[in-house]
Amino acid sequence: MARKVSADVVVGLGGGSPIGTAKAVAVRMPDEGPKAVDVVAVPTTYSGSEMTPIFGTTDDGRKKVVRDPRIRPRLVLYDPELARDTPPQLTASTGINAFAHCVEGLYSPTAGAEERTLALEGAGLLFYHLPPCVRDPRNLLHRYRLFEGSMKAGLVLARADMAIHHGLVHALGGRFDLPHGLLNAVILPYAMRFNRFVGEAVYRDLAASLDLPVEGRSPVDVARMLIQAVEKFIEGLGLPRRLRDLGVPGAELPTVAEEALRSRAVQNNPRPVQGRGDVLGVLESAW
Repeated sequence: MARKVSADVVVGLGGGSPIGTAKAVAVRMPDEGPKAVDVVAVPTTYSGSEMTPIFGTTDDGRKKVVRDPRIRPRLVLYDPELARDTPPQLTASTGINAFAHCVEGLYSPTAGAEERTLALEGAGLLFYHLPPCVRDPRNLLHRYRLFEGSMKAGLVLARADMAIHHGLVHALGGRFDLPHGLLNAVILPYAMRFNRFVGEAVYRDLAASLDLPVEGRSPVDVARMLIQAVEKFIEGLGLPRRLRDLGVPGAELPTVAEEALRSRAVQNNPRPVQGRGDVLGVLESAW
């Protein structure tokens, strides 16, 4: 349709899927000539896709990530009123997706000081405003501050490589056709636990940004306290906590682990992944 009308602009209105669809159209346009097609994003959820040159596709049970600088939206419009009717669970799950971008951005080997600052600021906004927004979905102040947090998280995602958390979420989402945000909610605490030793320094920074009491505590205690706070945060949003709750069959976890090992995100994890056993251990803990 875009080719038929010689579209100059493709507008994605809604969550990460319609914005990703707009990007997918733009990257395939035009077939010839120098004219690029611009993307405009108007988000109503909190994945942060509007800030990135990335979209995901699923084909034959495998999710692939496409990155192309031409498809990063040239214009983003944030309007909290458009998000007032976004269902609470969708608000919660996409907000956790953005929160996970901040966590993995903090210990990403490709993140610099600016990305880590954005990650800490974004995580704090999401941590404070997501629970009240889920309880009171039509509150525009919370919607506005969530957009601010997801924007910062999206900038982190655009600039820093992700790690084992996102590699597992992509493998599971592609194989079982499950919502990306719900998988983020299940996997995040277990991925944080897997990376706790390489992430101790940034976990202290993250805990402090969430106003957790870090003074006088050892790195191990801070990491434990932070992960427990994230688990309580997710549980308080009413999101699933286990892969079995999403219908993932336990017998297929070894196959998922094998597929996840081929993921660039898993291969780039700050704690080296030694083989299928490491990945399978995270999956089985989450099941």
